[in-house]
Amino acid sequence: MDRYLDDLDRDGRAFLELAPLALDQPVDHCPGWDGAALASHLGRVWHSMAMHVSRRATEMIPADEVPRPPSGDAL
Repeated sequence: MDRYLDDLDRDGRAFLELAPLALDQPVDHCPGWDGAALASHLGRVWHSMAMHVSRRATEMIPADEVPRPPSGDAL
């Protein structure tokens, strides 16, 4: 389990470091997405995971309860 957490931490930090440099760039493996769309998606996924942990949820938290990330320059 620790290995997976370490991988998530490493990959997440790398993404956060590079994302601001590529918000307007296309994402090869996600047709139609740019860096901003990917950053928004990952932010929402990470927020959802944090909500699950903090609530000790045993079932999915409805998507409409997970806040939407900011857009534009606020992202």
